[in-house]
Amino acid sequence: MVLLLFTILGIPGQIAAQTKNRPSSQEIATAAMDAGTDTSALFLDGVLAVWRYSGEGKYFHYVQQRIDLLLKKNGLTIQHGTTLVALFQVTGQEKYLKAAEALWQEAQGQPSTLQEQPFYAAYAALSHNDKALAQVVEELQRREPKQGQPVSESDHYGQTLVDVLDYIPEMQPGRSILLQLLNKWAAAKKQDDLSELQEYTLAKAVRKGYIPRSYPEAVRKGPDKVPRKYSILFVAVEADIANLPKSGLGDHVLLDSYFNNEMKKDQNGHPLSWHYKWEEQSNGGFSAWAGLFENTGFRPKTLPAAPTAANLRSAGMYIIVDPDIEKENKEANFIRAEHIKTIGDWVKAGGVLVLMANDTGNVELDHFNQLATTFGITFKKESKGKVIGNQFEMAKLLVPAGNGIFKTAKQLYIKEYSSLKLTGPAKSVIRDKDGDHVMAIAKYGKGTVFAVGDPWLYNEYVDGRKLPPDYENFKAARELIYWLAAQVK
Repeated sequence: MVLLLFTILGIPGQIAAQTKNRPSSQEIATAAMDAGTDTSALFLDGVLAVWRYSGEGKYFHYVQQRIDLLLKKNGLTIQHGTTLVALFQVTGQEKYLKAAEALWQEAQGQPSTLQEQPFYAAYAALSHNDKALAQVVEELQRREPKQGQPVSESDHYGQTLVDVLDYIPEMQPGRSILLQLLNKWAAAKKQDDLSELQEYTLAKAVRKGYIPRSYPEAVRKGPDKVPRKYSILFVAVEADIANLPKSGLGDHVLLDSYFNNEMKKDQNGHPLSWHYKWEEQSNGGFSAWAGLFENTGFRPKTLPAAPTAANLRSAGMYIIVDPDIEKENKEANFIRAEHIKTIGDWVKAGGVLVLMANDTGNVELDHFNQLATTFGITFKKESKGKVIGNQFEMAKLLVPAGNGIFKTAKQLYIKEYSSLKLTGPAKSVIRDKDGDHVMAIAKYGKGTVFAVGDPWLYNEYVDGRKLPPDYENFKAARELIYWLAAQVK
């Protein structure tokens, strides 16, 4: 059915024959992009999924170019709605928001299909329309498959459930209803002869933590045992993800949103905590890094409160990034002695702590350093690696051979960072061209600390849309996760 995929996408048989033995989603997508001009929503959503999986910007740019052409030709359909929402969230360009709004308005009062529900959920969540989100939940309850319905309808229902859940906020009342429906659907599926959509739904549901890990045994085998017979691109992506090593095993990765809690208004005037957040898809967000954590078995979570022994107990990892200064947040929460003791005790018991500062003037270092020096690390009050325009080489950082964390990523990009002063248990990971420490690790009791002088794994320099491909921050982000996972006790 790989050949079927190429037939559907209009790829010549010769290309299909050359590619059928190399069944990665990236190769399938690249061949399809080179061979045709498919602008179907199904295909473009699949290419976006490949972009998120691979960190290669060419996939995102392809989707953006195709949507821009459809905008000019007035050729968008309701099915393109989720792509428009994604493009707006990544780029902030208002034309995508307006186009999504036009599709939403066009759909009001019209009968809806199962396949349209993810867009309705995505747009409703974007516009904070709780009533519309509740209507999506009601519609999916109403459409729950009945005994005797065709298997294909049940498969599409499961796919829709798992995709809609991407957009339902944690505290939304209807979320628990959808999770119950998904678990009921999953329990009814056999695991020895899964269809493509069943494989996709189960694998994604496990990755997201919606259902227990025991379900998709068929998709968590090696590629030789699971032939990639996919006619839908995003199914192939999910299979590639399912076959990655799973180091997290469901561990929570807590991202602080107490010490770093900058606020702004979103496009609808609602208050929004932003800058280095898991769900944030624009340049300053961590959505790409969150995806990498998820793909390796972790559960990215946000901690909006001060750290305590109770709320750190379930976490394998705790990340503090860029604590606020008063010019960013008039009500900034500084790291205090009680926080340092709590965090120190948690690390000593086996926790893994990640500290990401920033260059001086953009981060609160006085209190942050009181925490960091507990582990022999001090962030210097400076700004190194300044870059003029797009002269990216000014922030190039080379990884020395034999590095214990970055095994294959050799050329990194980190700009405007604080270098480190190290004492006691702290050891250097990478030095810059001046010999200053850029990253460091420290063992503390049973736990581990990793520190770097910049939030360098944010989307702008990870997701492939800006940096030239010879910079390997995406690969480095994944290798750092695997190293951190090995430290979790």
